[in-house]
Amino acid sequence: MTFTYEYREASGAIAKRVAEAASRAELLERLKAEKISPISIREGSHLPSGAKKPIPKVALHGAMGGAVVCIGAVLLWWFLSGGEKPETGGGAPKAKTAKTTKVPTSHKVERKAETAEQPAVAKATKPPKEKNTNRVEKLPDGREIRINEKGEKILCVNPVDPNAPVPKSIFKHDVESALAMYVKPAVMMPPPPRDYTDEEVRQALAEPVEVDMNEDDEDTIFQKKTVQAFKDELREFLENGGTFSQYMRQLQKRQEVEAAQTMQSRKMIEKCLDENKPEEARELFDALNKHLEKQGIPPIKMTPKYRHLLH
Repeated sequence: MTFTYEYREASGAIAKRVAEAASRAELLERLKAEKISPISIREGSHLPSGAKKPIPKVALHGAMGGAVVCIGAVLLWWFLSGGEKPETGGGAPKAKTAKTTKVPTSHKVERKAETAEQPAVAKATKPPKEKNTNRVEKLPDGREIRINEKGEKILCVNPVDPNAPVPKSIFKHDVESALAMYVKPAVMMPPPPRDYTDEEVRQALAEPVEVDMNEDDEDTIFQKKTVQAFKDELREFLENGGTFSQYMRQLQKRQEVEAAQTMQSRKMIEKCLDENKPEEARELFDALNKHLEKQGIPPIKMTPKYRHLLH
């Protein structure tokens, strides 16, 4: 007998199939063995057009057995013939063709070319490294000491026009110009732009600084007298076993201490003014200035925010 049954597949879709069975009970036993729970079973073939019909088991087993026999015959012939394919036409057998290497398709080759060029493109489009223009140390005379990327110190005579001619120094020796960097007290300055030889130091100490009381202005006279005092100290420092670089470092350290004292004094006065103690701030301002004056340090300069509160 022919039966048509409906069942639900694992995907949830409802499928229809036709099966041959002696009775409905036999069909149910067979579906139960196949773990199929039918939704409905009807006698007769009611499959829609295009639906799959069951293949008889006898025909299926016969087809599978024929395929196995054919495959076995082909393998036996291949083994006996040494793996060579016989020619189907007449004439001499063709020579063996060499084994060819699989060539990648064109789109794969182009893809490799693109990836090979990517690093070069990325390198070309990398933004340039910005120059560090903040490493500038200003000198009292308007000059600047600039530090390049290698850490080298470059003396810039005229920051506005680097190509301008070098102005004539008021000092005869370069060592004297280096000492003049530390003339103003409480002003932190960098080390000299270069090292000086023992011969240059000896020549600078051998001649006194000339002061022209008729031509030199007050600032020039002050610088020259201070540099001469430095030279006298340096001569004694060298006689006691010190070096020129050690003495310059001593000058630099002294200015750092003086600048720190001035800054601390200013903060003490500002604190009093912030606490609304103007009288106490004025007394402290006068006392600190007298103390700094004894050390040769200029008076404290207050910012405009606090300056008017002291008067």
